Amino acid sequence: MARVLAIAEMGREILRARAAEVALPASAELRGLATDMEATMLAADGVGIAAPQVFSGVRAMIVAPRPNARYPDAAEFPPIVAFNPEIAEASAEMEKDWEGCLSVPGLRGLVPRHRRIAAAWRDADGARREAELWDFAARVFQHELDHLNGVLFLDRMGGVRELVTENEFARILEEREEREERR
Repeated sequence: MARVLAIAEMGREILRARAAEVALPASAELRGLATDMEATMLAADGVGIAAPQVFSGVRAMIVAPRPNARYPDAAEFPPIVAFNPEIAEASAEMEKDWEGCLSVPGLRGLVPRHRRIAAAWRDADGARREAELWDFAARVFQHELDHLNGVLFLDRMGGVRELVTENEFARILEEREEREERR
């Protein structure tokens, strides 16, 4: 039975440490952690989660973009459960867009990310998996990989002038929708 775990918030030391590589194939404990991470992510309306966010210092993450209350315009993407993930290649083209984080509640920031990445990871059986990810899926993968390296989205921002509250972010989204409807 999957459990919803506590989420580490900014200020917790585990969010600033590099997570440890995991031995694969995954143990029952590691598979259980991944199941609990997914349940936690879904309960919090997240689109991704990394093990340090649930107080585990291992290189495990889930990338699962889909529309929800926090990301209503997100495209649906099949979930990736990734162990020991990496970026094999990244486009030179960067795009700045809004990000939030389950570990930084109440805030959103404009973060530059590579628009396209070639991602690689191991599945629970230890098999190497690869995918080319674009746009939002690429953004989420990069965000979660940052967590495994002790980096928060705030570290990637151009400054605090690019930081807003969740309420202000909702207003920005509403204005964006109104502009698009007028087109």
